[in-house]
Amino acid sequence: MKRLILSFFVLTTFTLATTINVPAGQTTIQAGLSAASTGDTVLVQPGTYTENIIWPETNGIKLISAGDSSNTIIDGSGASLVIYMNPSQAVIDTNTVIRGFTIRNGGNIDSGSGIFLQGASPKLQELNITDNTATSLGGGIYCDDSNPTLTDLTISGNSAAEYGGGVYCQNNYSPI
Repeated sequence: MKRLILSFFVLTTFTLATTINVPAGQTTIQAGLSAASTGDTVLVQPGTYTENIIWPETNGIKLISAGDSSNTIIDGSGASLVIYMNPSQAVIDTNTVIRGFTIRNGGNIDSGSGIFLQGASPKLQELNITDNTATSLGGGIYCDDSNPTLTDLTISGNSAAEYGGGVYCQNNYSPI
């Protein structure tokens, strides 16, 4: 009697989440975010980072301060918005987290000088959003077609020429 022996090999690729350290591993927050994949953490050491961040089209990145909002600052230098999140292809949902920063000095922009969210719904936690100025809407935070989760935020000293010095939201699919 002949036997037929079948062997199957299943190859599975696992991508483990990594921690990208700023400034040790990447010199800027933008470089850390650009190098990150889904599930990665960009861990930022205390200090002041003068940057205007464009969030990559990757869901599930965690931007976390190694300190807190008193000693880890993202400063927009008054030149543009501080954090811009407007995915055209990807879904940015509550798997995406920004925690433990002061977001300040965004300016010279129409809307959302501190944080601009268009079609993005991250978790924003333990942030101090201050001294941001918009020429139209949402000096501190601008939300359009977004549903962010806001936890333990201080929003103060922001201004907008038209509406929403602190926060301006429109077309959101459920309350913040």
